[in-house]
Amino acid sequence: MAAKTSLMLLEDVLCPCLLLALLPWTQAFPSFMYRVPNGRRVPCPTGAVGCSIGDPEKGEPKSVCHGFGHQTCQGGTLPLNSWGQAWLRAGAWTKELCEADSDGDGLSNGEELGDPCCVWKERDGDYPDMAGFIPSHPGLRSSKQPYGYTR
Repeated sequence: MAAKTSLMLLEDVLCPCLLLALLPWTQAFPSFMYRVPNGRRVPCPTGAVGCSIGDPEKGEPKSVCHGFGHQTCQGGTLPLNSWGQAWLRAGAWTKELCEADSDGDGLSNGEELGDPCCVWKERDGDYPDMAGFIPSHPGLRSSKQPYGYTR
C-alpha cells in the first residue's frame, strides 16, 4: 500500500507541478522578438521555412520571421543560427551585441535591426521614426535591407 501511495503522489501531484513549472519556459521564447529593436518586424527571407503572416496594422511586413535566432523562422529548432548563438551569449540587447556582425554580412546587428547607434533599450518599444524601416535578418548573411542601406 505504501508503494502505491508514493506512486500516486508522483503521478497526481509531482507531475502536474513539474508541468506547471516548465510552462513559462515553453511560452517565453516568442517574447525574445520584443527584446530587440524591430524584432517583430524581421521579414521572412525568400525560401525560408516557418514564416508567419504579418500584420500591416502593427507595421509588420507581409511575411514575418518570428524565430530569427533559429534555423527556421518558426523558431523552436536547434541548432541556433549565428544570431541566436550571439543572443544566447549576450542574454539581452547590449552595445556589444548591437555592434557585432553576427552573420558576417558587413552590417552590424544594430544596422540590420534599425539601431545603428546602439542606443535602443528594451523599455523603449518602437521609435516612431522606425515605422518605415524594414529590418534585415541578423542571422542570415544573404538577408539585406531592400532599399540599399549605406553607412
